[in-house]
Amino acid sequence: MNETLRNEVAAFRFGLIAPIVQRQLKQGERYTLLREIASQRYTIPGSERTTVSIRSLERYLQAYEENGFEGLKPQERKSQGSLRNQDPEVLKRAIDLRKELPSRSVEQVIRILELKKRAPVGAIKPRTLSRYFQEMGWSKRDIYSKVRKEFRQFEHDLPNDCWQADTQHTLYLPDPKNPEKRKKAYLIAIIDDHSRRIMHAEFFLEERYPRLERCVQKAVLKFGVPNLFFCDNGSVYSAKQFQIMCARMGTKLIHAKPYSPESKGKIEKFFQFVDSSFTEEANLLINQEKLTTLKQLNEYLRSWLEAYDNRIHRSTKQTPKKRYEAKEDHTRHLPAELLKNIFLWEEERTVRKTAIRSLVHHLDPIHYHYLYICDSSLTPKLFYREVLQNFGIQPAFRSNDVKRQYQSLMLDIYENEKKQIVIVLDEAHHFSDSMLQELRFILNFREDSMSPLSLIVAGQPSLRNLLKVKHLEAIDQRIQMRCQMSSLTERETADYIGHQLRVVETPHEIFSEEAIQAIYNFSQGVVPRKVNTLCSQSLLDAFIQGNKVVGKSHIHRVINEL
Repeated sequence: MNETLRNEVAAFRFGLIAPIVQRQLKQGERYTLLREIASQRYTIPGSERTTVSIRSLERYLQAYEENGFEGLKPQERKSQGSLRNQDPEVLKRAIDLRKELPSRSVEQVIRILELKKRAPVGAIKPRTLSRYFQEMGWSKRDIYSKVRKEFRQFEHDLPNDCWQADTQHTLYLPDPKNPEKRKKAYLIAIIDDHSRRIMHAEFFLEERYPRLERCVQKAVLKFGVPNLFFCDNGSVYSAKQFQIMCARMGTKLIHAKPYSPESKGKIEKFFQFVDSSFTEEANLLINQEKLTTLKQLNEYLRSWLEAYDNRIHRSTKQTPKKRYEAKEDHTRHLPAELLKNIFLWEEERTVRKTAIRSLVHHLDPIHYHYLYICDSSLTPKLFYREVLQNFGIQPAFRSNDVKRQYQSLMLDIYENEKKQIVIVLDEAHHFSDSMLQELRFILNFREDSMSPLSLIVAGQPSLRNLLKVKHLEAIDQRIQMRCQMSSLTERETADYIGHQLRVVETPHEIFSEEAIQAIYNFSQGVVPRKVNTLCSQSLLDAFIQGNKVVGKSHIHRVINEL
């Protein structure tokens, strides 16, 4: 199981226990709520199971209390099952069987294929076929039919108990690149369920995940953190990074059921009000060329929102502003430094290199988007898909279309959000020639006239020699800065060990000077991981021997066993 899936599972687990974590409950109330959560069915990331036991929920609660979000991550597990070698006709028949009777389970479809001799017994695994149905848009969730129900009015008791968010496709502005044409403007709005106050609303020329993140970040900085975030099922709101970000804030992310606009009644009602009292006026100003830019449109929207906040709402009989401020003391705020880390972009968090970790720590998320990719078998196709998916964009089928999507995304973030993208490619010494050659095109924007992307290629020292070969000379010439980490000296090795001990607040010196010298002589300061292994094993050896200080003899004993 890769780090991305582990983050998704952790976010799902937090969603289960969020109602308990966010409330002060007595023992009996807590067990009742656990039983209610366990009685429901769920779509669990990376699993075919649809239920969660009370015991599992208790383990999640304990893990969260001890280690926070990190404690909810599962152990890594290798994925099993593949459809690559299956006959396309068999897969097509599987889709036809699901279309014929949507209520058929995955197991039933497999059984029919086996009985009709379309597939050998045991050749298709339920989990693999289920994933294929999801990819092709024929899972039960995808074919969920709309069921009309009567809904009672409902609202949360306190501000920030629940925020609702959605996107409206509403106006057309002159295209900044071609004023003769019009370009659609997208309005992303977040409304507080209790007060109907707008936490943040802003127009954009693209509907992409970074836009949503920007809106949420501004809303959280101004009004605090919501307990629930209720939104649409669109790709922007289903981005993996958004799920992880909500979990880190302690916010439960809930998606509306497909074809169920009634469940998002408050935000839908707000959009109706936008259409009736804002859109027509804005269109008039656009046609009169008084509103021609996105900045002007958002300034006009802000002034309109001020009037909305101070207008008596028909349902609550209060203005949204006063209703929100009446119970504002109950809202939850997080420290600025913690919020900064929460909104820092991350992906595939398997960073082991001290230098890269230090670099990320100094990147201000207000000015940078950061993405880390560690894959020794990375290909150009996988690279482009990885980048697009992490920004909430569904990659196109054709390679040329995917590259155009990538180019458009990078330029859009750079020109409209005024942010620099930083991508780190690790384990580059294992890259194939085709991937190394692709680096030229990854960095090529408008015939090299601009550079919205900073690409950091990291690897073992053999990478330097690899780039010296003749057919990769063009890549080597594009490198603007080179950095090679030198080996640690004996003094730096001692300082490194001392720092690790200070982090865990050891009460006294644990490693003798002779032990540190023996560690350096063996490792030569080349690989910190080797230093870590020696220290860990020698600590265990000293504990077994009943010694409180690690000496030279412990180090030599460990070296002989390595």
